Amino acid sequence: MTIRYVRQSTDVLSEYGDVSIAFTVNSKFNVEAIERGLGGWQLTEVLVEPACTKDYDEDNHERTTRWLRWDPSNWRVISAFNGDERVGGAVVAWKTPGVRFLEGRDDIAALWDNPSPAGLERTWDWITDV
Repeated sequence: MTIRYVRQSTDVLSEYGDVSIAFTVNSKFNVEAIERGLGGWQLTEVLVEPACTKDYDEDNHERTTRWLRWDPSNWRVISAFNGDERVGGAVVAWKTPGVRFLEGRDDIAALWDNPSPAGLERTWDWITDV
């Protein structure tokens, strides 16, 4: 299976939202700084028991088209396709007043990813020219 990554405009946000963002949480990562971060970071996977389900599809306030209440002119959409089927992607937003993740700053970006459906192993390669 070959996953194709495509840079798209924000005009596709309604289609981007067609990929389910419901998933089961089985584990999480604890992060530990090595030498106060200068020596890197240690990630340790920890099981979540009992597993829980996050279903952002149930909440209409989380729909991707709702994001258009902000000005998306500084956003980039990266979509992942398996053949012609949209299977995931990511939206990078920056320089967007009102997006609380950006804290009113122009030197950071927010990343919203859309996970692949269950059963499709998710492998992200580096994407350039975004």
